[in-house]
Amino acid sequence: MNNRNPKLTQEYQAKYDETRQIVIRYSCIKRSRTREFMENALLSVGIVCLLSTAFLGIGALGCWGFEIIGANSSSSIINHYNWQARKNICLGGMLVCISGVLGSALLNGCLEKEKSRG
Repeated sequence: MNNRNPKLTQEYQAKYDETRQIVIRYSCIKRSRTREFMENALLSVGIVCLLSTAFLGIGALGCWGFEIIGANSSSSIINHYNWQARKNICLGGMLVCISGVLGSALLNGCLEKEKSRG
């Protein structure tokens, strides 16, 4: 009987240690999931803003070209559209998207600095 008691307490201690490790791992996983979610969200925002900036830049160049064509031609169809206003809308959108890229990069840098601290 005395031989069984230490064995039982050793098994119980092993199970207790396993559950304790699981609890510790769970709390670490919970924190890293939030951080990982934030990093993925900021990365997605940065990529979407970069793509939007590229497409708006192409649109601004196209509107600029049509503005030049409209100024040099006598066609009323091309002059009917206000290409300068459309170009300014695209340039404003590019400014907003570039600000989004810089903001997401700044926040991601802050998260990385926090991560390296501990």
